[in-house]
Amino acid sequence: MGKLKQDVPSELRGFAGLFDEVTYKHGDMGRVFSDFVDFLVGGMMVAGDKPLAKRLEAHYGAEYGYFNKLVAELIMAYHAKIREDTDWYDGLGIFYETIASRYKSSYLGQFFTPPPLCDMMAAITSPEGKETVNDSCCGSGRMLLAAKVINPAGRFYGADVDPVCAKMTAINMGLHGCEGEVSCMNSLSMEWRFGYHVNPYLGFKGILPVPHLEPIHDFEYSIFYPQKGICGIDYPVEEKITKDKHGQLSLF
Repeated sequence: MGKLKQDVPSELRGFAGLFDEVTYKHGDMGRVFSDFVDFLVGGMMVAGDKPLAKRLEAHYGAEYGYFNKLVAELIMAYHAKIREDTDWYDGLGIFYETIASRYKSSYLGQFFTPPPLCDMMAAITSPEGKETVNDSCCGSGRMLLAAKVINPAGRFYGADVDPVCAKMTAINMGLHGCEGEVSCMNSLSMEWRFGYHVNPYLGFKGILPVPHLEPIHDFEYSIFYPQKGICGIDYPVEEKITKDKHGQLSLF
């Protein structure tokens, strides 16, 4: 126990230390990481996810309390790396790659585009205004985060066949103030499993700018009518705030 702390960047060592303590008793790091990502997604829902909370509490017992501590450590890591509006950070993806590559987790097995390449590709495409940015194989959402830096007013859509990756993208987009949607789906066959609206109320008066996910209930609307609101319902124009180029959420 403790070796994992040596393999991650300094900002993630507190997170890695707590993660080590949980996996010491509960086995496969990939399984624990997947459960933690589920916990994060549930925590970003307005109504939460009580069935998930009960399942995780039953499985982890006394260690279930570590999940709240892990969230706090992860947020502190993001806070340490995001200082300016032009910064973005993928702590989830970095940690995922570490345990997938060095610990041969049976639950994980993907590697993501390096951040400098994401920045270069975003600079080449240079999205502007309210343009839609799509990534049909989004991994942990790095391409979308890089595009958000160049065009904060855009709408961002990600898809990945891996459920853990789709959830990481939704979380990363939520934390970085991206507005859009993420789906767990096969972008070639269009086989769809689930999805999330990310920060759907960010541009509305009277709603706190906190990371927020809403489940997608209607795949047809989410793909073919993205210009409409949640599930194709138009948002009232008078409630919208004029959207200039904005940076990160006030969380940072």
